[in-house]
Amino acid sequence: MPGFAVALLDVDGTLRSHDDWKPGALDLIGSLGRAGIPIGMCSGRAVDSLRMIAADLPEIRYVVGGSGSAALRREGDGWVPLATRPLPDASIRRTLETADKHGFEAWGFTPDAWIVERVTPKVETDIAITGAQPTIAPL
Repeated sequence: MPGFAVALLDVDGTLRSHDDWKPGALDLIGSLGRAGIPIGMCSGRAVDSLRMIAADLPEIRYVVGGSGSAALRREGDGWVPLATRPLPDASIRRTLETADKHGFEAWGFTPDAWIVERVTPKVETDIAITGAQPTIAPL
């Protein structure tokens, strides 16, 4: 049987439900770790939130957050960026204009921050679920 390069596991709705682990999730992570398979957690949530979840799970070696906008690798007590996927300025402007025109809420992600223009009920819900704190700033 060929070895695995990495097991990528989705967080919300798969490993966790709101702010708690689903039954068997920690057993799965432990089993993969004992088998020597590197584990990465993936999510649309902010990278900071994934680092908080992984803090007590040394088996987690990678996190990919912000809907794929940043990938980090655990090294010692910290995290090292592997890659980021920034959007071109023109794409960001068009996206924000379209969101504003249609009344959608827009959030921004960087490897180190979750950015919102103001705290809304949706932001409050995300804070309650993920524990991440947004940076309040113009997008």
